[in-house]
Amino acid sequence: MGLLRKQTPEEKAAKEKEKLQKFINKYHLNGLTKEDLADIQEIAHDYWGMGLLKFGSHFGGNSAEAATVDFLSIIARQNFIIIRKLNDILNTLNQKDKE
Repeated sequence: MGLLRKQTPEEKAAKEKEKLQKFINKYHLNGLTKEDLADIQEIAHDYWGMGLLKFGSHFGGNSAEAATVDFLSIIARQNFIIIRKLNDILNTLNQKDKE
């Protein structure tokens, strides 16, 4: 059956790329440099892992642990907004330098 079939490396890479693109679109991180995108990819992996931690803490942890994980998730989202705004500022400054 298709559910038990092992993915090829190409399929895995394509799935990973699609997942990363959804993450970039979700947080409006388009237009970043390749170096920044590599960092975003590492952050995204950590963020996805945090989702599993969040899921587990709501079922197996106490309310203080669940609240801590929720607050960390909020901080992560705020960081993506800051990244996006800093990139906007950089692009604006670069455009003014060209004029």
